[in-house]
Amino acid sequence: MHKLGVMIPMKIGIANDLLAVTDPTQHKVVKKLLGNVARSRAYQHALTSDGAMRCDLQGDAVEPVSREHRDLALATINSGRKLRGG
Repeated sequence: MHKLGVMIPMKIGIANDLLAVTDPTQHKVVKKLLGNVARSRAYQHALTSDGAMRCDLQGDAVEPVSREHRDLALATINSGRKLRGG
């Protein structure tokens, strides 16, 4: 998710929210796109930002990124594993 050109963490379960408002014939595409975003370099960095908040479809902050998810993102970034651009 982007807010004014900046990647912001998505709320846990946002896939269900998106699928609820998406034509069922597009569900496979939506899931693939969400996966691409979640694996992107920009998204991993967004998870590690100080004070990062997860946002819903309207862009409203709903919860902070957990320490566990922040640490996982840092480990992914530092692993040297190739991440998707973005």
